[in-house]
Amino acid sequence: MSVTVGSLHRAQQAYCQQLGESRALEAGVAFTSELHPAVGDANQFREVVIASSEDIPGAYEEATAYFAERGCVCSRWTPALDQPVDALGRYLEGLGFHREDFAAFVLRESVAMPTPDDVRILPARAMRKALHVVLSDAYADEVAGDDACAMAVEAAKDRLDDPHLEGFVAMRGDVPAGYVALHQVGDIGRLQGLFVCPEHREAGVGTALMGKALRMGRRLAIRVLCAGVPTSKVAGTSLMGKCGMMVDGGWAEFVAPVG
Repeated sequence: MSVTVGSLHRAQQAYCQQLGESRALEAGVAFTSELHPAVGDANQFREVVIASSEDIPGAYEEATAYFAERGCVCSRWTPALDQPVDALGRYLEGLGFHREDFAAFVLRESVAMPTPDDVRILPARAMRKALHVVLSDAYADEVAGDDACAMAVEAAKDRLDDPHLEGFVAMRGDVPAGYVALHQVGDIGRLQGLFVCPEHREAGVGTALMGKALRMGRRLAIRVLCAGVPTSKVAGTSLMGKCGMMVDGGWAEFVAPVG
């Protein structure tokens, strides 16, 4: 296990707990948010360790019952970093889950990331209306249905109440164009939620957002600046490389079926 992957898992646990609570079950840690019961990044079963494949059905039943008791929907299962994933993956995929592989990126070198003349990067807390526009665009591609999208947007805005999370909105002219957040967990800074609205891509918005977040991380003297990106998102992994981030390991998660 790389240091970067371990750092990302630690930061993600803190991120999941921002909007709710955690509870250790027999096979892992359940994160639930009764305020946001259907928001995926607040309702997950993580650090899953199951000694034998024969124990997987029982662990699944326990976790499913725990989430149901709280009126929450478990969005994904994430095995612990030393847990073999094959048997668990086969079981979950048989229930309709799909595997999502992540690349762990860490900042290795400083790269010039100038902000285009027509782009401004502003604090998200001061730009609530613009933030709402960008997040609505982002979650429209990530979740199914208008209600689910609206809930995800409100949950993301609620995260700004955490003083350890700094969000930034990109404005291109007077139009909202993108968003990124830097979440600090001890000496870890995790880049979170990077999104550029489709009509503003290939215009330097993504690199400007990354540059702002990474400069903030350096000012805070954060030791590890990192990001987890699904390997299926080729544009995202390419952008990380352009910004001085390098791959240092990876991991797999299993995403629950919708509906």
